[in-house]
Amino acid sequence: MPRRTRPPAGAAARRLDLYRRRPRHRARGCARLARRAPAGGPSLARARDLAPDPLVFGLAWPLFGLAAILSVAAAARYLAAVPRRRLWAAAQGIMALGTALPLLVHALWAVAASAVLVGGTFMVATMAGLQLAREARPDDPTPLLARMTAAFAAGQIAGPLLVRALGSGLAGWDALSLTGAVATLLLVLTALWLWRAGRVPV
Repeated sequence: MPRRTRPPAGAAARRLDLYRRRPRHRARGCARLARRAPAGGPSLARARDLAPDPLVFGLAWPLFGLAAILSVAAAARYLAAVPRRRLWAAAQGIMALGTALPLLVHALWAVAASAVLVGGTFMVATMAGLQLAREARPDDPTPLLARMTAAFAAGQIAGPLLVRALGSGLAGWDALSLTGAVATLLLVLTALWLWRAGRVPV
């Protein structure tokens, strides 16, 4: 049998150093994801400019995910009696505040608050929209649900493509800020439309 040889001391030291730095490598992976992620992308990617250490701004993603999980559970438990249009409109309005905050305040706390506001509402808005579709078409909601799902997917794809197409920006705005401003405007307009439409029974 061939005799097993021990790795050189230099190789062992490099492995130990890599093991110690593994959390930092994972955070850098979050950094790369933040640059092209569609949900909350502009606001979370903004953290890259405010925190040179990826371990710091990478914490925005756990906040985003935790807010999404807790918000759906809370909405299902405590907001079941709220009309779906009103719930959807409120979620859109709060999400607009979350996308606007990093545009107005360039600080890490604004990015963290944006992660909570957007993460805590985008799943609620999706849930309320799908439930409203079932209420509107109780006999056969599948076609409407399919169109809504396709529109959601198209928006997820269009966001990063828009940022890439804008390149260096337009009219003094960088690509991320301009995309965030467009998203905020659309969220405000749709929230107002949903709230007004909520006065009329479905």
